[in-house]
Amino acid sequence: MTEDDFDFFVTLTHDQSITKYFGNFRNLKNPEKEFSETILGQQNHGNLFLVICTKDNIPVGILDAFYTANGQWLVEYALLREYRRKGYLTELLSEICQNDFEFMSVFKTNKNSISSLLFEVQHDNIYSQKVLSKVAEKLNLELDVDDTWYTLVF
Repeated sequence: MTEDDFDFFVTLTHDQSITKYFGNFRNLKNPEKEFSETILGQQNHGNLFLVICTKDNIPVGILDAFYTANGQWLVEYALLREYRRKGYLTELLSEICQNDFEFMSVFKTNKNSISSLLFEVQHDNIYSQKVLSKVAEKLNLELDVDDTWYTLVF
């Protein structure tokens, strides 16, 4: 994300269907400060915040990734309501897992290797559960489920 993405960030933080599941966007009292410190500031420390766009370059969501340890990355994502259930996340996550997506090389360069991607998915978030299951099945990856934690293992 860049400073140019601030208005889209505000749009995401005001969508209750996103803030319900996307913990980083709950109860923001000062969006400018949060955007500057949390989004732009953490990118300088190896965390990734990416805007998900359509082929026409329309911003429709966000994906962020944080390195945890031992090649494992915690990944969070959110899409605006009108762009859900259209395959954007399945396509994006599949590309990430297939190693042919541009920022995958950033993961490998910055943290040596990727062993797994970790997702926290709430029990009532059926659509995210289905997306991860589709990606695992499509790419023949192991999908470990432990309560609300879903892990795609390479």
